[in-house]
Amino acid sequence: AAAAKEHQLLGQDKEKVSQWVTELEQALVTAREVASKRESQLKELERQRVEQLSRLEANAAQKLQAEVGRLKSEAAAAAKAAAQEAAVAQREAVRAAMAIASKAQ
Repeated sequence: AAAAKEHQLLGQDKEKVSQWVTELEQALVTAREVASKRESQLKELERQRVEQLSRLEANAAQKLQAEVGRLKSEAAAAAKAAAQEAAVAQREAVRAAMAIASKAQ
């Protein structure tokens, strides 16, 4: 009777251990699924950030290019205005020199 009782207890222990193993295996599968899902989410976030960074870089490059164009236009306009002012100053200098020369005669 004692052996039968011990055999019954061993059977129950074996059943409990088997149940725990099954539960642990299910928990492991669930943990792997959660980890895989999280990894996929992180990869998607990284892809979105790379895409956003690329858009920001392209936008910054366009703005920089527009600013360079504007500065070149301003520089060209300033150079043209300076050349015109220099021509006016040169003509005035020639007139003044001619006036001085005519008074000297």
